[in-house]
Amino acid sequence: MRAFKENPVFFSLTALLLLCSVVFSILSLLAFGKKSGNRDDFDKSQRDLKRLITSKPYPTGGNLEKSKLNLEGLQNALSDHKGKLLAEGVLDLIPSTTPDYELAVKERIKNGYIKSMRDAAIANRVKIKSGEAFGFSDYSGTIASTNNDLLGQALDKQRAILDYIIGELLDSTSPDSSDITELISIQREQVESAVAPTLTISSEDVFFLDSKMSARVEGAIDTHAFRLEFIGYTSGLRNFFNKLALFKRPVVVRDVRVQRKQSEPEVAAIPTVSPRNTPFGSPPFGTPSGRPPFGSPVASAEPAEELVQKPIVDKNLSRFIIIVEYIELAESVQETEDGQES
Repeated sequence: MRAFKENPVFFSLTALLLLCSVVFSILSLLAFGKKSGNRDDFDKSQRDLKRLITSKPYPTGGNLEKSKLNLEGLQNALSDHKGKLLAEGVLDLIPSTTPDYELAVKERIKNGYIKSMRDAAIANRVKIKSGEAFGFSDYSGTIASTNNDLLGQALDKQRAILDYIIGELLDSTSPDSSDITELISIQREQVESAVAPTLTISSEDVFFLDSKMSARVEGAIDTHAFRLEFIGYTSGLRNFFNKLALFKRPVVVRDVRVQRKQSEPEVAAIPTVSPRNTPFGSPPFGTPSGRPPFGSPVASAEPAEELVQKPIVDKNLSRFIIIVEYIELAESVQETEDGQES
């Protein structure tokens, strides 16, 4: 204290200098931190600028307008494709406002669908089993209404889809070509269990499609699967696939299996050899190899009949098992009801 009292000016100046040093240090640190932040911002801006310069297309006003036009063109193309799909993929359904709707659906299955499919099979000489109902054997006999419109809608849609698929299959052959000779079975996915769980359905009419094989996507794509089994030649299968490829309806093939049908082969005839003059007359046990019997004069033997090469098997029938799916957008497919838009 004595030194301070004797030199107050000195100590005051020293304290002031120390305070100024502290303040300067703090300001320097703050300025350095701000400079570092600015440097980081600058580096980031440099990177963004470089990315934009090297991007394709270059972000100019002209390219932005072109991008908008491209987007508009793609949206129009998507709408066109959807329109074509929906326009060609319409189904001929019974109007849901029809009195006794469910009964009307079942009557159309029995008296319309089944009868027309049988007539088409007979006209094209395609063999079908007695009482063939083409996937609806439970609705081919006595029918009754359960006042279940949901059941009617599900059955009517399956009927309309099968009407197209089987029609294309039977149109793939003709009485002259016989590309398809026999229809073994038509199966559909069981819809009754979801809308009418108390109904008992014939097991020969339904099958279950593995979800891994299906194109179904919940909330986006709905599908209806069917299993066809028939006998014919590969030309019949090819004709059927060519018809489906025209995409008159959104039907895609999910699985194909081919089995060779066992048929009686055509065996090439083995020419017989005329009996020779032998001490024993005609050989008592025949001449299985076509060689003259022992003791016959080989040199004077008559010339053997000319062998005609004939294929062992001419044409092969095959057993085809095909799974197809009818695809529709979950956002709703516009369908026709008896030829009128719903």
